[in-house]
Amino acid sequence: MRSVPEDFVCNICTDIVEQPQHTPCGHLFCRECIMSCMKNPATSSCPNCRQPITPETVKPLEDESPVINRMYGRIRVRCLHRVCRWEGEMSDMAGHDSTCVDKHPCAACVEKERKNTAITAAFGEDMRRVKTKSAGIIQDLTSQLARVQAEAA
Repeated sequence: MRSVPEDFVCNICTDIVEQPQHTPCGHLFCRECIMSCMKNPATSSCPNCRQPITPETVKPLEDESPVINRMYGRIRVRCLHRVCRWEGEMSDMAGHDSTCVDKHPCAACVEKERKNTAITAAFGEDMRRVKTKSAGIIQDLTSQLARVQAEAA
């Protein structure tokens, strides 16, 4: 089986994008990953390039680019459940997953959920620190400007 093209890897969970969402700046993320990032207004920027994004500007890939969505659907994948030997196209994965007889919370699924939660929390905390530090710098600069203006007057 060939490797997944880099453009179809979510930079939040580092896995193949699930329910791919397209940002206005042209990046793809899993629906769940990007929506989790946008829950906090302080983190409403693209994780790749930091351009502002909102739930209204992030669109399903199938709506934004049907051609690229068809390419995504043709990616060859395996079932996520270790015991299952199913292989097929990404477009068939949801159908297989809903009927997979080997479906159970495997270690890969549990680890992915844990990693998504940790990444989202860390990203939110980083953005809060940046916002707090920026507010302090802006306040200091505003005070300095006011002093300079008072001295000049």
